[in-house]
Amino acid sequence: MDDSPIINIGFVLTSLSVGGQERGLLKIISKLNFDRFRPFVYCLKDPGRLRGDVEAAGAKVAGPLSTSKWDLRSCGGWHGSCVPTASTW
Repeated sequence: MDDSPIINIGFVLTSLSVGGQERGLLKIISKLNFDRFRPFVYCLKDPGRLRGDVEAAGAKVAGPLSTSKWDLRSCGGWHGSCVPTASTW
C-alpha cells in the first residue's frame, strides 16, 4: 500500500458546455487514480451541460466564480496543487 498523500488537482475553465476541451477534461478525470488524486473543476461562468457528467466521473465542480472576465476575486479559495488552464475568451 502506498502512503503517498492525495494530491488535489484544480482545473480552471470557462464552463462545462459541450466542446472539445470539456470532453477532454472529462476523459482525463475519468482516468485519474482516485487513490492518488482528487480533482476539482472551477468554472468561471455557469458550469453548463457537462457538470453532471464531470461530477459522476468523480470531480467536485464549483461555479460560476466570476461576474466578468476581469473579476479576479475568483482566484481565492481553490483547492488545487496545480492548475492546468485554458482560456476560451
